[in-house]
Amino acid sequence: MRKMDTGKMLGRLETAAEKAARSMLKRRDIKVVVGGSGAHYVHETKTLTVPAYSVREDTQPDHVNAWRGLLDHECAHVAYTDFGVWGERREMWTADARFDVARTHMLGNVFEDFMIERVWCE
Repeated sequence: MRKMDTGKMLGRLETAAEKAARSMLKRRDIKVVVGGSGAHYVHETKTLTVPAYSVREDTQPDHVNAWRGLLDHECAHVAYTDFGVWGERREMWTADARFDVARTHMLGNVFEDFMIERVWCE
């Protein structure tokens, strides 16, 4: 069996992830990028990023499942996070010197994660 180069595998994974995300969300305007070290969604560009953990042929099934979980989780943010409220809160935290903006955002995201996971799984 011939080995596929990593670039080609990454491209196929990105295409499959984008199709899966669009299907789960019933939206055609979502772009998926596979790369980097973390998962996140940028509302302004409608771009969902997931890391390239599952590109290699010898990737363990648990890692592939974790990667799918990241894709699902970021899709839940697309579906259920109120980005207008997040933008307002970020502006409020930035304007108030008492807030550690990065820590406050991280804690807010933790609570948001609980909410979206609960709703996504219903």
